[in-house]
Formats: sequence, C-alpha cells, structure tokens
Amino acid sequence: MFVALHVDDFLSTGTTQMLREYRTALHKKFKMTGGETTMHYGLDIKRDRKAGTVALAATTYINNVAAKFGIDTSTSVRTPMSSDLTLDKLPGTCTDKAMHTRYRSIVGTLVFPASTCRPDIAYACHVLSRHLNHPGPEHILAAERVLAYLATTKHEAAVYGVGGSVEYYGTADAAHMTVSHSPDWPPTKGVSGMHFQLYGGPLSWRAATQQLTSHSSTESELYALDEAARENQYLLKLLADFGIEVELPVSIGQDNQSTIQLARSGHYNPRTKHVALRYMYSHELQQEGIITLKWLPTESMPADVLTKALSAADHNRLCSILMGREVLIWPTTSSGSKAGGMMSSRKRGRSTDTGAVARTPKRAR
Repeated sequence: MFVALHVDDFLSTGTTQMLREYRTALHKKFKMTGGETTMHYGLDIKRDRKAGTVALAATTYINNVAAKFGIDTSTSVRTPMSSDLTLDKLPGTCTDKAMHTRYRSIVGTLVFPASTCRPDIAYACHVLSRHLNHPGPEHILAAERVLAYLATTKHEAAVYGVGGSVEYYGTADAAHMTVSHSPDWPPTKGVSGMHFQLYGGPLSWRAATQQLTSHSSTESELYALDEAARENQYLLKLLADFGIEVELPVSIGQDNQSTIQLARSGHYNPRTKHVALRYMYSHELQQEGIITLKWLPTESMPADVLTKALSAADHNRLCSILMGREVLIWPTTSSGSKAGGMMSSRKRGRSTDTGAVARTPKRAR
C-alpha cells in the first residue's frame, strides 16, 4: 500500500483489504471524508475502469488562472509558442514594476502544469524563465500566449493505459546553439530535452539549457543522451522501490546517428575526446545491458517538443505520443530505412523486444 500526503490531504492506493483496514483505523481516530478521488493538489483525475486508463489534467486550475490574468479565451491557440519567435535578452533590470510583477506571476503560474501533467508547455516555460529579470512587452505577449494555449487545450491530459504490461522507454534530443546568456553575444548554448514514458504516459521530462558550449550538434545530442541515461538510473531505482518491474535493456530513442554510433562503440575519437565521459558512460550502460539506443526519425521524436517551438502540425503529432494518446512504434531497423510512427491507442500492447527483467540493476542501486 502507498500513501501520498500533502498537508492534510492524502491519496492511498493498494489492495482492497489493506485499504479497508487502513481507512477504518484512521476513521476511528479522526473525522475524515473520502472516496474515489477526482481532484488532488490542483490536478483533475479521471479514471476509466472500462478502458483501463487514468488521466491527469489541470482543467480547473487553467480555468482559474485564465480568469485571474484576464486571458481572452475566444480565440483558439494551437501551439504554446510560435515557431518563428525570437525573444531577445534585455540588459539591466525591468523598471516597469507592474509589467515585471505580471510577467513573473504568469511564468510562476505556468510552472505547475508544466511540471505535473503538461509536458507540452515545458519548453515554452523554460524559454520564458530566462527573462524573469527583465521582461519586455514581447515577453508578456509570449507568456500570455502560453496561457491562451492552455485555455484552448484545457482538457488535454496525460493519459496512462493499464494493460497488464509495463511500457517503459525514453527519448533524448537537443537543439544546438539556440540560447544566448548575454544581449551582446549570439547564441552559444544548446537545449536538452528528454522524457520517459510509463504505461504509455509521461513519467519524467525535462527541457533545460545545456551548461557547456558544444562544438557540434552531435555534442549537444551527447549531452542530452547523458542526462537521459542518468535520469534512467534514478527512475529504475524509483520504480524498483514501488515494486514495478521493467524489462531490460531500457530503450532510449535518439535521432542523431553519429551520437548513437559514438555511444555504442565507446572508441576514442580525437574530435570528441573532450566529451568522452558523456558517451563512455552511456556505452558502459549498454555493455551492462541496462539501456539500448534506438534510432528514431525526427518526425517521431517526442523529445523534440522539449527542445524547440514547432509548427502546429508537428507539435500536435508529437504531443499525441508525449501525452499518451498514441503509442510510439519503433523503426524496424536502426539505419533509418523504415521510419517510426504511431499507432492507435486501441492497439496498445507489449513490445516484441525481449530482455531481462529489471530487479534494481547494480548501477541503479
């Protein structure tokens, strides 16, 4: 049995008998209300027992914040950020206190859905967070657009399908040289995006500026892959603590062939010797049978949503995988001769790949 506690609210789950005994004991000592939950900590929870799915949304929260900030909900906004938008970093600090306060309030408001059930706005939230010190009118408009997008898609939910099998995998992607930390210099930093899926829905995701300047897109992808590999080690331990077994090796999708070859071979390369630790670690995890790298075409890469603003068509297509509406189909070969794609949620099923069962690998202990 597991109990999730927040102040005086808690969720409990487990076997029917254990829950009955646990709740009976609590009711004897405290005045309590409860039942099957439909909301917890600002999240709307919908369970479809017939379909075997659980959906997490922030519909109520979004309605409240849209009204709070006076967002116009009459116009549909299909992407959180325009694909051709460039937000310049302004020097100094903002002198318009009202605008500064509004901007910081909106960005702070966006963090909650971006970190709980709406990975589709994680990149936009990451971009907006770079300008907290000195936002301008264009930054305010960009932040309000994200809120308008949330209002348009307020019923969007992270969906988890319970089908008797553990569908666990990750993807890692990067955008090379897109971030500038000074208004006087061109972009020098890349953005890493990675995510992991469990039971068909998002388990962990991140959009973050890379700390080092990379010399090529391959290096940027290596940084992203390294972050995903380390996140996987943590998640394996976490899942083991919850008694969830997953099959090894864990598949991690990548759309850069050079990155995959470097991490697979583990060979010394003079051009990438300064980042050798990044791909040698991934290589060791592959040698130990903990992860396996698989090529994914960019058009089927869910992590691409976490590295850049996309067109409406690309954003919606990849979000259908990221949010659990569709299931990712891996390419049949690693060479890219056959592209990956999606399948209907009605065709969810166990992967045909076989492997050992994860029982807390030594690397994850």
